[in-house]
Amino acid sequence: MSATLSVVIAARNCADRLEATVQPWRPIAHEIIVADQMSFDQTPDLAQKLGCRLIRNDPPGGNFDLNRKLAMEQATSEWILYIDTDERPTAELLSEIRRFLALTPGPASPDGVRIPNMFYFLGRP
Repeated sequence: MSATLSVVIAARNCADRLEATVQPWRPIAHEIIVADQMSFDQTPDLAQKLGCRLIRNDPPGGNFDLNRKLAMEQATSEWILYIDTDERPTAELLSEIRRFLALTPGPASPDGVRIPNMFYFLGRP
């Protein structure tokens, strides 16, 4: 049996990009949690429409990490992946995560995984 994955998305006023963030994870995520920092656009409504679990919080000082921690505490999967709304996985990454989930849990399962990323600025790496 494969391990399960909760994807936690930190969000604030990102309705224009939320669907593009959520869709690639649907096939492999057990649950997708949107940790919303009191958006005043359509982000909360869209998150629910997309079938995500919505957690809304207004942390002191606008601290996104507190929202992520709250979402982590409510996640129900063996593995949790934090992403931002401007991050998109490659097909290769999704395939690798699928393989990883199929191999865990087990006695030799790791405690964590590092995923390399590439930053782009003005459309260039």
